Amino acid sequence: MVSTSFRSLAEAMLRGPLPLVTDNFDTFLAKRSDLSKFYRLWQQSSLNGSLTDEKLLTAFIPSDDAFSNNEFKKLVGNRKLTDIFVRRYLVDEPLCEFDIRRSPGEIRIQTYANLNGEALRPTSTDGDTYIDGARVEDSEIMLSNGVAYVLDATIAKNYISTQPGNDRRRPTNVLNIIP
Repeated sequence: MVSTSFRSLAEAMLRGPLPLVTDNFDTFLAKRSDLSKFYRLWQQSSLNGSLTDEKLLTAFIPSDDAFSNNEFKKLVGNRKLTDIFVRRYLVDEPLCEFDIRRSPGEIRIQTYANLNGEALRPTSTDGDTYIDGARVEDSEIMLSNGVAYVLDATIAKNYISTQPGNDRRRPTNVLNIIP
């Protein structure tokens, strides 16, 4: 046990000191021009004022390029859809890269519940990490109230549904499968 602790300490020292973290989600989003659409939705949602530095969470933030113009207009015009959308990208615990990235050859099926109660499933392919099909472009951005990951796509298209996988799966009758 001592050797494991010493090895962990030695590895941490080799990487250098921990970076000084001063930004929270709000200031981080305000500084990043490539995340302005999500920031606007964040500000319009009911969650904006309720997130403090006391509660750590993880945000999977789609970049501006992930949104179509019609999709964004639909969200901006409807507060309920905006809330559902923003909650879809937040997990009520801080997740480091180790939690969402698996090593080659490792078999791990892990899901994390977002604030809507939907399951988000991280996967890894060819060195890239995906969250429900959206590739992680920028990972493990440490903030004072959690961790941020920037995605290249939106996670789900059906903003009305709040049930896990509702928009990705269709019910199949077992009798239809058997010839």
